[in-house]
Amino acid sequence: MCGNFGLIMLGKEGSTGCAADEFEKKSAPQDAMDASLHQTLHEVSKLHGLRVVGDANWTHNKSSSGKYNVIESTSAHAGNAEMLKPLFILEAQTAATEVRGGQAGGISSIEYRKETSTRTAQSSYEAKFAGAFEPIPNMFRTRCVARKRYPLAADLAKKFLKKFGRQPDPSFAVTFVGHTRFATSSKNVESELHPHEWVPPRVERIWRLNSITGKFESTNVSYCLHLTHNGDFDAFEMYSSTVVNGELGLWLERVLWTENLTKGDSPKLAGLMDVMRVQGRWGPACRLGYVRVLKSVNDVCDGEQLCKEAPNVFPTFEFFQDWAEALFEPVFHMHKNNIIKVRQDKDVMGSKKKIVEYSIDPAGEAQFVDAVLSQFDSYADRFNANTWSRKERLAFVSLTIRSFLRNDLYTTLTEVLSRAEGSFGIQCHCTIEPGVVVIASKGQPMSVSFGPDLPLCLYGSEAEAIAVPVDVDGGWLPERIDLDSKGEVMRLGTPRLFIEGRFGHIRKQTEEEKEGDNFEKQPAAPSIYEGPVIRKTLGNVTRGKEFGERAGIRMRGGVEILSYSLVTDCEAMGQELVDRAVTITSAPIPYDPKADLVAADLAMTPGILDAIDRAWSNTKSVEYIVAEEFCKYMIRCMKHRVDTQTDSTDLLIGGVEASLWVAEQFAADLRTIFPQLNIVTVSANKLLGLADDAPGKVFFPGTDAVLPRRIDNHTCALLISQSGQTFATLHATRKIASLVGDRMFLLTGCFNSKMEVAMKEDYQMRGKVYGKNRVFNNYSGYRPAEPTSAAIVATFHTLTRLILHLVVATRKKFAGSRLIHKWEYSAATDLLRKLVRRKTAARRKRLREEAEAAGHPPPEEPDNSRQDTGKEFVTWYEQGRQTILMNLTDGCIDDIHTIMATSMIPNIERIVGFDKYGDPLDEDEKQTNEELRQAGQAWGDHVREPWMVVIFVAVYLFVSVGFGLPLFGTLGTVIVEILKAANVDIGNGVLAWSPRYPRTMVNQGIGWTLVGLTLQIVDAVWFIYIGKNLTWLLRWVTGRPIAARMGGRTIVVVDSPCIHQLTENFASKLFSQAYSFCMPNVHGASGLDHFVHRFTHRVVRGVLLAVGRPDGRLCVLAKSEAAVLLAVKQAVFIENPAYSGMGAGPDVITVGHNPYVPNLGLARHVVLKSDNRRKFVDEYLYERLYLAAKPFTGAILRQLSNAYSAAVKGRAEWADIPYGAQHINPNVEHGDMFTDFVLNAKEAGMLTMKQLKAGVSSKTQSKSFDPAVRTAFAGRLDRQAQRVQDYQQVVQQFYECRVAAIERYVSFCVMFHAMAEKAHTPWFCVPWDMARSQSNLRVATTASPVANETGGNHVSNEVKKIARDFAAALRGYSANF
Repeated sequence: MCGNFGLIMLGKEGSTGCAADEFEKKSAPQDAMDASLHQTLHEVSKLHGLRVVGDANWTHNKSSSGKYNVIESTSAHAGNAEMLKPLFILEAQTAATEVRGGQAGGISSIEYRKETSTRTAQSSYEAKFAGAFEPIPNMFRTRCVARKRYPLAADLAKKFLKKFGRQPDPSFAVTFVGHTRFATSSKNVESELHPHEWVPPRVERIWRLNSITGKFESTNVSYCLHLTHNGDFDAFEMYSSTVVNGELGLWLERVLWTENLTKGDSPKLAGLMDVMRVQGRWGPACRLGYVRVLKSVNDVCDGEQLCKEAPNVFPTFEFFQDWAEALFEPVFHMHKNNIIKVRQDKDVMGSKKKIVEYSIDPAGEAQFVDAVLSQFDSYADRFNANTWSRKERLAFVSLTIRSFLRNDLYTTLTEVLSRAEGSFGIQCHCTIEPGVVVIASKGQPMSVSFGPDLPLCLYGSEAEAIAVPVDVDGGWLPERIDLDSKGEVMRLGTPRLFIEGRFGHIRKQTEEEKEGDNFEKQPAAPSIYEGPVIRKTLGNVTRGKEFGERAGIRMRGGVEILSYSLVTDCEAMGQELVDRAVTITSAPIPYDPKADLVAADLAMTPGILDAIDRAWSNTKSVEYIVAEEFCKYMIRCMKHRVDTQTDSTDLLIGGVEASLWVAEQFAADLRTIFPQLNIVTVSANKLLGLADDAPGKVFFPGTDAVLPRRIDNHTCALLISQSGQTFATLHATRKIASLVGDRMFLLTGCFNSKMEVAMKEDYQMRGKVYGKNRVFNNYSGYRPAEPTSAAIVATFHTLTRLILHLVVATRKKFAGSRLIHKWEYSAATDLLRKLVRRKTAARRKRLREEAEAAGHPPPEEPDNSRQDTGKEFVTWYEQGRQTILMNLTDGCIDDIHTIMATSMIPNIERIVGFDKYGDPLDEDEKQTNEELRQAGQAWGDHVREPWMVVIFVAVYLFVSVGFGLPLFGTLGTVIVEILKAANVDIGNGVLAWSPRYPRTMVNQGIGWTLVGLTLQIVDAVWFIYIGKNLTWLLRWVTGRPIAARMGGRTIVVVDSPCIHQLTENFASKLFSQAYSFCMPNVHGASGLDHFVHRFTHRVVRGVLLAVGRPDGRLCVLAKSEAAVLLAVKQAVFIENPAYSGMGAGPDVITVGHNPYVPNLGLARHVVLKSDNRRKFVDEYLYERLYLAAKPFTGAILRQLSNAYSAAVKGRAEWADIPYGAQHINPNVEHGDMFTDFVLNAKEAGMLTMKQLKAGVSSKTQSKSFDPAVRTAFAGRLDRQAQRVQDYQQVVQQFYECRVAAIERYVSFCVMFHAMAEKAHTPWFCVPWDMARSQSNLRVATTASPVANETGGNHVSNEVKKIARDFAAALRGYSANF
């Protein structure tokens, strides 16, 4: 879990002023979806600081070409404002990248300063550059291990500035490559940190094109290469074998003659680049040619096995430098004009500058090879090559020359990446390619952002790191391209002067080009260009027709982007890159290391929930359209299950950690409502090996495998990841896409995530068009705080909305598949018969008349008596129960929608203390928030107590020992002085016994000495117990339990599995940077399952129990709350009798909606308000009949049924109707039952006649909210009331799992945040950041812990050997390396 980041900034001298490329995006946006999405996001941004392009009234106009151009405010995109200093941008990038792990980090910069040849040298080093025609490089590298409680971004920037002495000057060009590290292959020490270099800087003679004279010349330049790598470098293919990382390091030490003691894998990549990046360097090119003609990896140690003790027989660098100077450079001087073909364009776009580019003439190169071979024999003895065969000599010379001419960073990294095994996100730059950085992706995400008019581009692993502000107005770069993680290399920066051909795109030179005065004529080699001239637009990017269609994009700001794909084995054309670019519509919250990100997340939660509701209520929103597609497949799966009774998987849900826990709860709730769905929830790590039976696959013992045979052409998949790039989930996206195709859906918290890009790639591979209808967004956006609250709630709520959408869609598609009561069938049948009788009255009259006229008896009239109505449908109804798709009635559907609309957001606002507009609530509305904070602050006092006691003891020691004022000795002295002042004759002496001053004891009475000795012993005993005494004193003063154990506290969260896991994760991360003296241990358990078995034997004095209670006022949840309280009581009543009455039990805080206060000893109960929710029928009955020994409910039920019918017809207010009233049979009999109830109640003497008429009893005895009492009352109800309770089960469970539970989670977050806020600033210590851990890992982007499982799709060594032999036969020589 590491991250790359960096930037290139070109100055006026670095920008070439060349003609830029003009393109237009071919893919038109879906305007209605994008506009709705943008509008919602814009409104969210107002609440919590997100920055968004444009305003809420996004519009679309059609251009003359028929494509859509978005008309928007560009104030958010970087434009004409002054650019920020590079280091400020880099610090923000570092902070954004730290979410991938920030245990350590490093930055490498190369500043290029353009100097003239008349400049006076300031040092012996600068004297070497007296004739330099290229900018002089100034390279710096800074690395540091993050301090535990300090932001890495700030530390790294300060250290770099201290070492560099100033802000880097981008007057010509400056490049940065940076890296944040989460240690995987080696420990975090500075030598193991990125950026890596293998060979230290040294001055070399470099050949390159002089952009001023247009000639190929040499100069002395300090050469060094730095590289950062995110991923795992496992092995490298060389010499017809695969060399593992450790052996490769030993080989590199011998070839480069530079020892490297690092243990990590990334330094080997830097070493390989040092070996192979040899363009313009004859000595290293000779070395690479020599390496390529060796036969084996062991040749460097005289055939012995590679190890530390093996000898090194490989020639030194000076050997190859001599060889180059003796043989290659003299011949190159004579042939360079035939090899290097330079081309210049004059007065481009009004600029006086010339564009200088060059290509290599194949005929001239062949002549050069022949010339070197002709002189090779003269130097064979000198360089120990006299035993080489003709093919070996040809191979050495050809490969040396080819490498010298072509192996720049771009070409070299392409070759390295194609032969390396592992996962790679790479950044690399060197001192001899000014303003150039090459990045690569293979199994790891990498992205680049750019602006058409800006001399700047950002790149990195984290999408948010390339959307940071780049100008003083807070603008960011507008476009982003994600590299293909299947293998892609990209060159960024100043235009590449060396022009190569593109495989498959070759055309012959036109007559106009042959005759043009600006094109040097070459031999009859084919030209490198093909295709028509393109003149199109993308923003302000323009392109001339100077080269026709060619690879890459060249922008007006001077930045060029070239891309080579390892999948297609060719470069991408400019139009291809532009079509891949996505507009960055929003940027992260500006970097502020002092901000409380956890509090900010909690405050914005209501606003995010409101944004989700508005998006899902809009039929044109992306979420609504995606939900329609999802529901279409789910309904199809349910009908397929009913029709075929197959055992296939309908929905496969994957995620990691919090995403998985939320998904498991979602799956359980979905199955409750839709019993026909077969849902499997599994960790994304386990999905990586799905459908692969390779023996090297990770084995998960003790778990059920996801059976591929149960995945059929109806199976859908839903993968959840907040960042959209979690390693396991991202690679599972590619894996699952190959199995389910179009039926895969994603849920992320960001737009254009890596997972969505991977899904788009799968669509492209299958030749299908991706319609933006497969990704749900939870609108929480970039959340850098590790203790996550807003993102969890947003994901939870989005899935709740998905359930509601599926409910409505199922009801619309198959109305008869819902739950329908028997009396509804009867009523419908009665209505139908009446309608038929009315419509057929005339016909029946005519039949009667005809019968009478014919003398026949009249036909029988149908019996419409109410007793028989609908009986023929009962059998059908009972059979239909087996094929019901949804366990909800129409009334239930209305109830759950009303519960969500009236309860969720208002209750969350009260809990967090902020409304959905981001404003604080009034004091009278913040009671719940204040109670939660007070409870958390009380526990914060528990946690910080040990350090306070240490400080008090230190003060006591300082006073008693330093000033000689022990407590009891000082009291004794005071008493003596009081007695003397009262003229009491006690003689003269000192209350002290000390062998250091024996004369004092001899010269005074023995009483003084004995009393002094006694006081000193008392002081000693007091000091022995001073820690405990001061602890008890502090607890007594603050009103906290005295008997709790001293030292660290343990927190146990007791709630449902989903909530206790999420809360445990949240609380533990709040204290992950805490000091040892105030760090609690956090655990979690289910009160309905294993809490008693896991924790009752570990209950000690002072353990902190945070208990989430279901709402036991509801009949379905009463037993659940009673069971939770029983489990907690079993823990609470375990106490040491020696401390009885002193607070010896656990300290308990319960959170729930039921106001019942149980006997739990030292307990505090925080009641979550639920007055926005209407009561359920069972609550309504309990309030009116809770004192009845045998409650009869007929009259009340009939009253509720009538009221419900009136509300349905619009004749009554819904606010007066309890939830579940639709389940009451309107035909219920009530007369005799009510009479019996009245008689029974009157005989019992419980109710007055007035109360009997009202049906309530509020003055006789207070109503109990005890869930046990509530359960007993439910058992006394008559059959018809119990039937209503049974029908309420699904809705009440939905309320508990989707509403009440998430409210408890947010409550715990508020409480624990207040606890950490109280404790995170211990006296005389640096406060810790509650929002981050020491590793600062927010997004697991590396194998964690399972690598991407492959099914053995590698090309075998035998096939590779055949390909190499074939290539050698074509060339006439072979390259072994």
